[in-house]
Amino acid sequence: MQPEYTIITQLLANNGITSSAAELHGLLTGLLCSGNVEAEPGDIGLLLEPPLQLPAIVQQLLERFTATAQEQLRSIDYSFQPYLPSDDSKIVERVTALGAWCDGFTVGFAASYIRPESKLGAEVSEILTDFAQFADVGENQSDLSEQDEADYMELMEYVRMATITVYLHVVGVEVVKTESEKSDEYPDAGFLH
Repeated sequence: MQPEYTIITQLLANNGITSSAAELHGLLTGLLCSGNVEAEPGDIGLLLEPPLQLPAIVQQLLERFTATAQEQLRSIDYSFQPYLPSDDSKIVERVTALGAWCDGFTVGFAASYIRPESKLGAEVSEILTDFAQFADVGENQSDLSEQDEADYMELMEYVRMATITVYLHVVGVEVVKTESEKSDEYPDAGFLH
């Protein structure tokens, strides 16, 4: 969906990053959806294989990704979009990128989620299982054809809405809880936001 996807991918390659833009965006989004406020986007280099110290230009890219993803995830119009190749890219490239995005998301979420697994709930657990399976689909895409376009679009929409669902369940509930706790402690705290 992103016109600059190819440029970002080239920027990453030029800076020694073998992960795709989709995978990095997935990692970041997984961190954001984990509800762990101490998770730092700058730590993403430690989650890569092999772990890397990210160059400044890549750090800037991650800061931009973070700001955009946070804004979209918090938006009431459900505007979040996974960072993927544009719709005019070959279906194999898009499916591979979606698989990498899902893989990145599950790694980022698992690395930074610190609450008991029982707090996830059945829906979020199912989404994380689905994302892990989608990551495998991205690796086994040699038999895809342009006829799989409708299936890809459905899958991408599921991933998009499932990501928002995870965010709302894990972070959204915590935000509401935190705000109400602040309101109980300081009755006028709600006006500060």
